[in-house]
Amino acid sequence: VNIFETKQKPHKPGVKKSFPVTGMTCASCASSVESILSHIDGVNNASVNFASSSVLVNYDTALTEMELQNALREVGFDIIIVLYGLGAWKMDFFGPNVSDTFLVWAQFL
Repeated sequence: VNIFETKQKPHKPGVKKSFPVTGMTCASCASSVESILSHIDGVNNASVNFASSSVLVNYDTALTEMELQNALREVGFDIIIVLYGLGAWKMDFFGPNVSDTFLVWAQFL
């Protein structure tokens, strides 16, 4: 991802979703998160709210949440993805190797 390259993106209808962001410690970090996400192919718009540590992303349906997360992880930030399945929620904050027992325990904290 080249964050210095400016290019016109075609606007496609897609998904608009808000994610909590970790790793932002200043307004410059928030600007970096916004810039990184905005330069991913398939992202139509990204808007960071530093005060609430969240980002609102409008992205193409062909793009996955994990792709957004991986782009931010490469530079030291992360988004928290809430996974729904089997009637219970899981937080993908700890990575794919965390056990279900730990996730159920963490749900009650």
